[in-house]
Amino acid sequence: MQNYIDLFSNPTFRISMVNIIKIWAITGFFTLGIALVFAAILSTKIFGRKFFTSIIYLPEVISVIAIGYAWLLYVFNSQFGLINSFFSVIGLESLSNIEWTSPDMLLISMIIAAVFGAIGQYTLMYLSAMTRIPEDFYNVARIEGQNSIYQFFKITLPLIKDVIRTTAVLFTTSTIGFFAFARVFSHISTITPMLFTYNQIFGTEINPETNVGMGAASGVMMSLVGIFFFILSNYIIKKSDYEY
Repeated sequence: MQNYIDLFSNPTFRISMVNIIKIWAITGFFTLGIALVFAAILSTKIFGRKFFTSIIYLPEVISVIAIGYAWLLYVFNSQFGLINSFFSVIGLESLSNIEWTSPDMLLISMIIAAVFGAIGQYTLMYLSAMTRIPEDFYNVARIEGQNSIYQFFKITLPLIKDVIRTTAVLFTTSTIGFFAFARVFSHISTITPMLFTYNQIFGTEINPETNVGMGAASGVMMSLVGIFFFILSNYIIKKSDYEY
């Protein structure tokens, strides 16, 4: 019990809990939302569909560490970074002067990189579900004069609801284990419970002292959080009678 008392009394752990909630909410909204949009577009008969599918999935075959350092050292670099250079070229000086690697912006920068790295797998999962929906449903909707937006919300989403529930659970599980990006963007403003647990068990370069008991307590808490969100997602998104 003393380990748990020490854990919740630790200000770094409390910061990590706030961070993981932000990462789960913001990254989840954009990752799953953008993946749904990409899957809806790729499920149509567009030119070069296989090529664009491969491009979207490409980050999944690249090391997370490599993606993290590419964003941190190149894209977000304040002197020659891609984002600042782009805004500077088009004349938006106020946006080009943003310090993406400053402590105030580092969490947002890490979330952007995490969204980029995670979209691919969820896009393929949604795309696989959408392509199994019979075309007859859409043909009837077109005959009735319904547009693509209506078809997406009234046909596509209801029929892939179980897949959305599955991806929500998978995303929550991966978020609880959010470690690599937090390690790359290493700062108190980006620390997560998994990185906190790692630091308590193995120590850090700056502070080699360890507290294995507190680290174990942190791991148990993350397991309980994972179970809670699994139950919550199953409660919010009911299993449907029809799925594809």
